[in-house]
Amino acid sequence: MDRRGRVTDVLISAWWRDELTPSGLQDAVLSAYRAALVDAAASIDPTSVVDQAPVRVRQPAEEPSEPDDRAWFENLRRRLDRIEDTLDSSRRLAQGQITERVVAGPAGLVRLIVSGFTISQVQIDTPAALQESPNRLAADALAAFHAAS
Repeated sequence: MDRRGRVTDVLISAWWRDELTPSGLQDAVLSAYRAALVDAAASIDPTSVVDQAPVRVRQPAEEPSEPDDRAWFENLRRRLDRIEDTLDSSRRLAQGQITERVVAGPAGLVRLIVSGFTISQVQIDTPAALQESPNRLAADALAAFHAAS
């Protein structure tokens, strides 16, 4: 997992079938994801978290230039849109209207159930899990995690 909380890699052992059932693999993938979230959160240094927007200092005698004003306005608009989305999500959560969606990898081998902002369940196609290579399962899981974020 990277610093932004995005899954960067999924590894599934070639011998997973010796230790787990397909449902056990689902639980293991979800547990590994949750453990990575905890590790990522624990590694965040609160003093290093800064606003991503660039700070522009103008000299009093300087005339405002159109491109800088346009870029500033676009940045402000994007930030306000994100704030509005967050507020809407917070309102829905407060009202008990947690949106649930299903996100799948491109091959459809791995599906993630996303409740609000949380991945609550990992589903792996059982027949495919028993036949497909662990690398293909892992690639589909990684793509599903990317689609969910």
